[in-house]
Amino acid sequence: MRNLIKKLSVIIASVLAVSMTLSATCFAAEPDWLGLSPRLVEIAPGQSAVVHVAAEDNFRVYVDGNTSANTFAYVESPDKFQSYVTLYVGADEQSSDVVFYFYIVGTSIYSQINVRVVGTPVPAAPKADGTIPVSESDYIAFNQQVASAIASAAPGQNIKVSTATWTSFTSAVIGALCARPDVSLTVSFVWNGTPGSFTIPAGGASPALLNAEGFSGFLYLGGMFAR
Repeated sequence: MRNLIKKLSVIIASVLAVSMTLSATCFAAEPDWLGLSPRLVEIAPGQSAVVHVAAEDNFRVYVDGNTSANTFAYVESPDKFQSYVTLYVGADEQSSDVVFYFYIVGTSIYSQINVRVVGTPVPAAPKADGTIPVSESDYIAFNQQVASAIASAAPGQNIKVSTATWTSFTSAVIGALCARPDVSLTVSFVWNGTPGSFTIPAGGASPALLNAEGFSGFLYLGGMFAR
């Protein structure tokens, strides 16, 4: 009888040990399958940050916890082994914490980057000609800069933009104007070597200015709001 009890005790102890091991395995922290770096970033409204993704699989990015449609991720280089993703925080973002989820296509495996939204939109100092500084090399940054200037504009202000490169706006700018119906926007641009300009008056913006792809071309806007 004593031998039987000893054998049962050994068996029960072995089962408990295996059970504890499996439990620890099941609830272990999920590894970073996508090699994200960094994992926690701070971004001010209207600004962006670039993160590195070292993935061996194709992935998609989803954002959660945001209040602004202009908070999103843009994959700069779609190479599945080495990618750089720009995380944009909308100039009108109200949430203090936003999460970007990186999912491996066709699986439920994901990693995440937590973004702390810090500070408030800071209007860029205008140049000597009264226009705001904008990027001529990064289209997404260009739109965010214009959207940020609109969001942080003084009541009734006219924002002036001049570009020799870009010929359209994304929903970021049109959305910012819709949110600030007291602000007007004057744009000077170049199309095939020919200069053009237009002014969207205060209260003149609406989602109808965007096409099906979410863009608004300067030629179209020039026809709608010719100066």
